[in-house]
Amino acid sequence: MRIRSNIIRVTYAGQDIFEPGQHLSATEYGFSRSFSTTAEPIIGAEAQAMRAYGNAQGSLNLPVSVDYASEPEAMAAALQRADHAEHNQTGVLTMSVNDKSRSWNAGIQSVECRLSYVANAVRLTVTYGFALGAEIG
Repeated sequence: MRIRSNIIRVTYAGQDIFEPGQHLSATEYGFSRSFSTTAEPIIGAEAQAMRAYGNAQGSLNLPVSVDYASEPEAMAAALQRADHAEHNQTGVLTMSVNDKSRSWNAGIQSVECRLSYVANAVRLTVTYGFALGAEIG
């Protein structure tokens, strides 16, 4: 299933990897964040104290589909996206929805390019796997 979005933009290391009007190639998508927050007992206190030590981390898997008029055009786009990932294994990942955006220091853990043939087009599906580090203010 492909979900078309007219309000989401994702950029990584200075390049758009998902633009409004493109399709997400999934029935669901999203990201996760985890934090090194702990509850610590304090002698004589009614309750434990919450301590946040930083070290936020997370992940994002983003499956993007783009249709092209020809196989050479789709393959050239796949090679360009793979080349960008190869030369930018770390960078800033920004997700924007309407007027809100969030940025993280990120790294590519994987990039998978697949071509398929659909009615009157060649579909390139690129699935990016990102590790998310610190949020950038």
